[in-house]
Amino acid sequence: MRTYNLEYRSIFNFRTVVLITAATVFMVLGVSYLHPSNTGWASNGHFSWFNLLQFVLIDQLLIELFSTVCIIVGIKYYADFFKIDRIELSVKSLFLFALKFLPFCLSVYIIISPITTSTRFLYHSLILKRPSNYMEDYLFVNTEIYLSYLVPICFSVVLALIIIILNSIQNVDTATRLRMANIEVKSDSGVTFVPSNSITHIKKEGSSYRVILDNGKEHQIKKNLTELEDTLDDDFIRINRSTLINLNHFKDYSFWENEKYIVRLKDNTELNATRTRIKEIKKRFTEFKGTLKE
Repeated sequence: MRTYNLEYRSIFNFRTVVLITAATVFMVLGVSYLHPSNTGWASNGHFSWFNLLQFVLIDQLLIELFSTVCIIVGIKYYADFFKIDRIELSVKSLFLFALKFLPFCLSVYIIISPITTSTRFLYHSLILKRPSNYMEDYLFVNTEIYLSYLVPICFSVVLALIIIILNSIQNVDTATRLRMANIEVKSDSGVTFVPSNSITHIKKEGSSYRVILDNGKEHQIKKNLTELEDTLDDDFIRINRSTLINLNHFKDYSFWENEKYIVRLKDNTELNATRTRIKEIKKRFTEFKGTLKE
């Protein structure tokens, strides 16, 4: 199972803050105002589109932007403190990863709410001139407020973690594609680059290593096979001590003698392979290209 390094700073940007805030606010508003017990809000005598817009844009989105910033920064420091820096893409790993942030969800309210609820109280009292009781309606240690605030906080944290995971995967895959897009080789005129998908196989000749392209050209390469195995993507596989092949150019294989096989490429090149390597080819070919029958 592939493991990814988590890049928490990938969500440190204004667009992500707005996205998480908007998704959380509209989730809460949707659940609240579309609930069957609250369907009469639009026919209320105090309803107006202006009031609705100011409520959504200022009372909710603008004030809750601060909550999202605190959550994003808090996730980074929380992960650094508990060294939550890697993840596997499995159901168990993802569940345990989310579970590790449960204490953060339960406690982050204590940091956020004194500011957001107080800001909302001042906005309602000073700007909108609405009479209210801070101790009853806004005090952040109020159990009812805590429980109602906990749901959107958990939603925001989960959404932020999902974005972190997706960004981490995307960054690794992008880096891999950029690294694998071209391979540095030596040509008659100097150093050049060839696309990795044009390489049919790589072989060792004496003390040098050569790449063979699908157009029949050969180039010398600086790296040895072990280094190439660590660098190249999963389409490349070693079939013996001195040869790597690109599975995209694999055609078929047949038994030769003494536990040895002949591997044929699409350009009809024939190469030797051991029984152990054939088993690995079948396994890899099944995983990445489909099922191969002997």
